[in-house]
Amino acid sequence: MNKYLFPAIALALVIASAPIDARNKPTRSGSGLVMPKAKGGGIAAGSETTTGARGSVTRRGQASSDGQGNVRGSSSAVYTGVNGGSGNRSGKFQRNADGSFSRSGNANGVGANGGTGTTSGSIAGDGQGNINGSRRTSLHGANGGSYNGQTTGATGSGITHTSDGTTASGTNYDASTTVTQGGAQHSATCTNAAGEAIACRK
Repeated sequence: MNKYLFPAIALALVIASAPIDARNKPTRSGSGLVMPKAKGGGIAAGSETTTGARGSVTRRGQASSDGQGNVRGSSSAVYTGVNGGSGNRSGKFQRNADGSFSRSGNANGVGANGGTGTTSGSIAGDGQGNINGSRRTSLHGANGGSYNGQTTGATGSGITHTSDGTTASGTNYDASTTVTQGGAQHSATCTNAAGEAIACRK
């Protein structure tokens, strides 16, 4: 389970190189509106910019409904740190009256030291209990290390996670894990900088 959490945690650390220091009395400005529709439903939208001692972040979001149970919306954010780090994210969702839904999003970050990270994913359901989704994550360290991972899953098919990581020294780790109702299967191969097979760490 920990290996699955690594991509999300690492990306969060990349983006966290541009945090907003709320303890130093940041300034905030923003606007928003709520507008009902004549035939039901409505629209809501807003934005806010917060600036602190360590940088700034601007957030935007909007949602709309038709009064018939159908709702859709989107949100985004842009981060800028005074130390050179930056990041952004965006996402959108839709929920329909028949119970079906979809959601997708992505995020990118650049650390002050040059490391980068990006992730994107989506999930959807048909309202009948069938769900499928996927996520891709890519990380690149300032010193040459990298990680690429992909996770896919669907009702009745289980979840499959593949990953490929390379350290700054050239050691490579390539693995695949599949989990279904029948159990779990895992395989991994590791090589050194010369391309020779070596034992993988457990």
